[in-house]
Amino acid sequence: MKKSAIFILILILLTACGKTPVEMSESSEAPTILTTTPTPSLMGFQAWQDAYAGFLRENISTSEIDFDAFVDGSDEDARFGAFKAGGYPVTPFFYLYDIDSNGTPEMIYIDAAKGYEGDVYAYKNDSISKIGSIGFYPFGGFYILNDKTEGLYSDIGYKGHYGEIYFYSMDSDVLTIQTVIEYNNQPELSPSQPRLPYTFDNFIRLDYYEITEANITEVIYGR
Repeated sequence: MKKSAIFILILILLTACGKTPVEMSESSEAPTILTTTPTPSLMGFQAWQDAYAGFLRENISTSEIDFDAFVDGSDEDARFGAFKAGGYPVTPFFYLYDIDSNGTPEMIYIDAAKGYEGDVYAYKNDSISKIGSIGFYPFGGFYILNDKTEGLYSDIGYKGHYGEIYFYSMDSDVLTIQTVIEYNNQPELSPSQPRLPYTFDNFIRLDYYEITEANITEVIYGR
């Protein structure tokens, strides 16, 4: 009888506090500690970064080129010789630049073993896709004008003495090309559009990066 009275008294006190015996038991449990590592997206990275980094990691050069194996005057010998003379690496390298200024950069991938072209990749539909190619020559490079925010220029020339400069633009992930300068020892003259003030002094040369884990971390992720 005394036990029943004590139980009823305890129940009355708990009810007055607004808790049942079950709720009190649940509230006494220790809080759960989260031990999972934050995903890249939660750490501020964007999907295009992971996509470009994954592509580049698949193309990191793991072997050195045996230049002694090439026959003098062969296509391979001439191509690699041009890249070396122009100051570019003969292993794959890349550029990262927002051609259409939409906030997500495009990536230009160049492999000297495949020729004088840069493959342009854009991030769309949760993956990267090749949207075209840009002409590249080891004695030229990629440039932007210091007074323009969109587009990309490609110099197909021999150390600034003769060649062409092309302008590449994007619209709805479509890459288009336009010849803006054809020069022969006078790069400030443009037979295509002679009144345009295009000179090499107006261009800002873009930096390229060899495909290494350090460059992927620094350039793609901005660390």
